[in-house]
Amino acid sequence: MNQYEILDAGGLELLSQLCLALDDLDSTSATIERDGFLVRGRNGLKENPLLRHQLGLRSFISRTIARLGLDVEPIRPTSGRPSVWEDD
Repeated sequence: MNQYEILDAGGLELLSQLCLALDDLDSTSATIERDGFLVRGRNGLKENPLLRHQLGLRSFISRTIARLGLDVEPIRPTSGRPSVWEDD
C-alpha cells in the first residue's frame, strides 16, 4: 500500500476480492498438489475439476491487477535507484 494508493470504495472492493482470490488460489493449488492433476471418476481417470477453477482464479487475479493499475511500476518522486535507507 505504500507504493500504490487505492482510496476509492470500488478500488478497495476490487483489492479485497483480489486478496480473497489469492487465498482461494493458494488453497486450490494445495489441493491439486495433494490430489494430483488426474482424479479417479466413475469412468476411470479424469482431469481434476479444480484445474479449471485454478485457471479461472488466475485469470481473475491477472485482470484485477491490471484493472487496479498494479501491473505498472509506481512513479517515484526522484529518479534513479532508491537509497538503501529509504523505507518501502
